[in-house]
Amino acid sequence: MSGRLDSAWCRLHPTALVVELVDSITTMVSLTLSLLVAIRIIVRDFGPWVWALLALAAVAVLVRPAIIWLSTRYRLDADGLSFRSGLFVRKRRAIGYDRIHAISATTPWYMRPFGVVRLTVASGGSADVDITLDAVPVALQLELERLRQTATNGETASGETIGSGSIASSIAETHVSDAQAPNRPVFRASVRDILLFATTDIGVFAAALVVLGFMQQLEDLVPSHWVDVATDSVGGFVARGAFAIVALALAVVATLLAVSIVTAMLRFYGFEVWRRGDDLVVARGLFTRRTMTIPVSRIQTITIKQSLPRKALHLCSAEVGLSTNTAASGDADAMTGTNVLPVISDKRVWDALRDMLPEWDVREPNVIRTGRGLERYYLATPAVVGTLVTLVFLAAALVTFPDLPAYANPWWWAVAAGVIATVWWLACRWLKARTEGYELRFNGTSTPDGAESHARHDPMRITVSNALDSEVSHVRHDSMRIAVTGASALSERTMFTRRSRVQSVSRTTTPWRMASGVEQLSMPLFVMNGQSELRFHAIRGKHAAELAEWAAPEA
Repeated sequence: MSGRLDSAWCRLHPTALVVELVDSITTMVSLTLSLLVAIRIIVRDFGPWVWALLALAAVAVLVRPAIIWLSTRYRLDADGLSFRSGLFVRKRRAIGYDRIHAISATTPWYMRPFGVVRLTVASGGSADVDITLDAVPVALQLELERLRQTATNGETASGETIGSGSIASSIAETHVSDAQAPNRPVFRASVRDILLFATTDIGVFAAALVVLGFMQQLEDLVPSHWVDVATDSVGGFVARGAFAIVALALAVVATLLAVSIVTAMLRFYGFEVWRRGDDLVVARGLFTRRTMTIPVSRIQTITIKQSLPRKALHLCSAEVGLSTNTAASGDADAMTGTNVLPVISDKRVWDALRDMLPEWDVREPNVIRTGRGLERYYLATPAVVGTLVTLVFLAAALVTFPDLPAYANPWWWAVAAGVIATVWWLACRWLKARTEGYELRFNGTSTPDGAESHARHDPMRITVSNALDSEVSHVRHDSMRIAVTGASALSERTMFTRRSRVQSVSRTTTPWRMASGVEQLSMPLFVMNGQSELRFHAIRGKHAAELAEWAAPEA
């Protein structure tokens, strides 16, 4: 396929039948379980018609993959990738080579002997415009990358706009990529790194709650005496005393950590990041190998995250934001394709990101903490709302079920939940107040002419880009960047983006805030796979005006 375009419509490899079959079985299993739960609750019996429905579902599971495979075709046209599918409802899509924002390849173990991959070609925007090819030759991915680079370079040379950045920025980024980023590995995660990621990943506890909720939904499907035996076993174990409770809690935590380690190994084993010209290539996975090709010029943001466990161990992670939803390929794990540093020391992260993305020149920011001294604007709402709700629960606990002990009264459990939720809300808001801030910077060390108002708060830096001399002024405009710090839940983050990625500026205030010169500010970003705005919950008017002036389009 390399070197020329194949204009004929091509059929997917037969292994696509396996992919569709797995997807059909997964969908049917979830629907069947939901149906059985509903039937058991409503009619309390399984009649012959239920088994007839299950038989029809089994036939649909077997027939659907064949219909999809027979009706799906793709081809490489002169200007882009075309795709068509559907028997009764026919669907046709096309993505121009210069509009490709990311290319994701997934190689399950059963595809490796045939040299085929599951390929998702993502354009900017929602998942509805992406093209997913369930089984195509590996060479197709390399050919698409070559055609995208050819189309993008040709478009840049002709003076047209690329993506959401300026013309000069795209020229500069391509030039820097070609000069400083040859085809080489820029990061590899060791087994130790993966273990650190697994043992500090608090997401496994949230997943455990989801699994627990799903198991509770199955209680109506299993015999009632099984549920009674399990409940009595746990209750008897807890009744043995505090030591037994602690031992049970440790066993649960150990199990969750084991699950987290196994999951992390499956997802990130062999994790490595390469620079291939103007592309960032992320590869990972043990049994199912996943590769994502990200054009550097399409990167909208770089975000460094640090949860509480990782902060205590001086660790962090980093990911890039794109203008396309990378989780739209039908792969639930595709979102982690933009995680370019799963876990790394907070001292090494800056050098690693500069080596990986020299165009961005990521450095530790000198931040203006905008929330300091404004903590009352962060804490007032959770304190008032949380206290009122908890008092309502407390009043209900005192007047209802007076004969029940406290542990058997549901309203006392609601009071405890209200107190915990209020404390959690206050802690999250307090962390936001302590961490929110920004640093405005040019791509260098000196303050340019005409930027004295910004220099009062933060030294701006500018360097001469490697773009054409006629485009230097535009390159300086787009190289004006911002570093924004903040927190989500109890995790801190630092985000870097360019002024050209900011879509608008929204400043809001209230009468009681206006009297103190305090506002709320948000700047939306065209990011589809992560945080999509820069937000300041409470910021002084002078800082809000400075950010609005920075984000204003060039005259």
